[in-house]
Amino acid sequence: SFIVTGTGSLAAPREPLQLGNAGTAVRFLTAAVALCDGTVIVDGDEAMHKRPIGPLVTALRTLGIVASAPSGSPPVTLEGRGHFG
Repeated sequence: SFIVTGTGSLAAPREPLQLGNAGTAVRFLTAAVALCDGTVIVDGDEAMHKRPIGPLVTALRTLGIVASAPSGSPPVTLEGRGHFG
């Protein structure tokens, strides 16, 4: 057994999240880090830079999240406020 402690919120990492070519992880974590309070960059390797993520960025924007992926692929920059909306 173990005990997990925390603050109940997600802290923005100091460095970009480098996820290699893990497409599922990039999409899941891009949505999850939108709940961080602060700026988060989600990135991957060169192959990931060719994979589309524009629809997810658009969906996050409709929830009030400031998100950008200028090329339509990672890297994605999110300005989280700790909540959606």
